[in-house]
Amino acid sequence: MFETKTTWEDSGHDCNHCGGEVLKRTEGMPDGTTAVSLQCRECGCQWSLDGAWLTVGNGRACRAAYRESTGEPGQLSRRLLTILGVALLLVLARYGGIGLLRYLIPLAILGGVAWTIHKVGREYHLW
Repeated sequence: MFETKTTWEDSGHDCNHCGGEVLKRTEGMPDGTTAVSLQCRECGCQWSLDGAWLTVGNGRACRAAYRESTGEPGQLSRRLLTILGVALLLVLARYGGIGLLRYLIPLAILGGVAWTIHKVGREYHLW
């Protein structure tokens, strides 16, 4: 039975956001194909040979570099969305009645649990 075999070679590059050594990772798959990518030894970020992100590392600089390259909203946008969400919740509580909160609070708790599971899964590279 053939198992996946991974070989590592120096790519001659350094990571742009953490300064770590970037290695060329070649994986031999059980079906006989090979997958080649680049991976930082320090932060764990992984890219395809054409520069597309495959895995984002756990560092703050890694996430910032990913957001910058993909155009995701930055920290200011998140703060603005949080403020707008709290304002919307207050408006709903005022004009929708306090009874509406009994539906919104469990949804908020469920959203927090889902977000935490997502973050832990990304931290441990489960997805």
